[in-house]
Amino acid sequence: MTQVDAASLAYLRSAVDIAVLPGAESHVPARSHAADSISLPRIAVAASSAFTSGGASASPQDALATAEQGFVALLETGRISAARAALDAIARRPGVKADSLRVAKLRGMLLEAEGSFAEAEKVYSDALAKDETYAPIMKRKIALLLTQERTQEAITALVIYLDHFHSDLEGWTTLASLYMQGQMYQQAAFALEECMVLSAFNFLYHIRYAELMMTMNRPAIALKYFCSATEVTESSGGTLRAWYGIRQATRALMDEAAAGGDRKKGAEVSELSLDDWTALNTLAGERIAAAYARSGVSAVNREVVQEWLKRV
Repeated sequence: MTQVDAASLAYLRSAVDIAVLPGAESHVPARSHAADSISLPRIAVAASSAFTSGGASASPQDALATAEQGFVALLETGRISAARAALDAIARRPGVKADSLRVAKLRGMLLEAEGSFAEAEKVYSDALAKDETYAPIMKRKIALLLTQERTQEAITALVIYLDHFHSDLEGWTTLASLYMQGQMYQQAAFALEECMVLSAFNFLYHIRYAELMMTMNRPAIALKYFCSATEVTESSGGTLRAWYGIRQATRALMDEAAAGGDRKKGAEVSELSLDDWTALNTLAGERIAAAYARSGVSAVNREVVQEWLKRV
């Protein structure tokens, strides 16, 4: 069993006292989800790990990683003073440089938790001046900008990050969402295309891309990706959200053809005819109706869906 020294034991006692009043030392609400989701024993274990070596078998890197996890746990539960003490202990560990990028990231996180956003941003900027490709701090800075609703700056920082770390799927997903929030649909389409390259069998990216194409008034392309989403989920009968999309995309194409349009919208899928669109529209309606015909669906919901299908 790991031995806890006197200083650590005193800290643990104070941490448990603080834990009775979550959020008392910071801006974290007393009944916040973060404070409620972690029990006192788990907090004590995290704090204990942060101030001990992790046992004789733990390597220095493992011990440092455990200490960092304890520090983050303290921040997430609003124990700012305890987190500050934990950070000081981490900076004094053998082999850890107080001015290292790793410590800088933790120091910035502490400043963020204290609400000192300008100081945190300076810490991150100074660190990136030493190494502009240090991913953990690049991501923290992006998160900080988003917290302050500085969306355009966050987008710029995220684009720079993705230039260095092109395979970060979460980064591309976030970038697509930010572009869509700003109604920059062409840029959002590019970001979602990167997501589909990195995760080709995730049908949700196909659906999001198709829905974006519908927003951009390009139902022909949207139809392709709604259909690909049903193909990926074929074993489960296709996803209902994709069938809704197919119904709407085919209706848009059929209406265009009925209006005597120049097939501008349909030109991108010229291999499909009006009969093909009609057949797909009917199939989508049947799949949607079948999904709502199952037991457990209220009669009111079934009626609403049937009325919608009559119009689309």
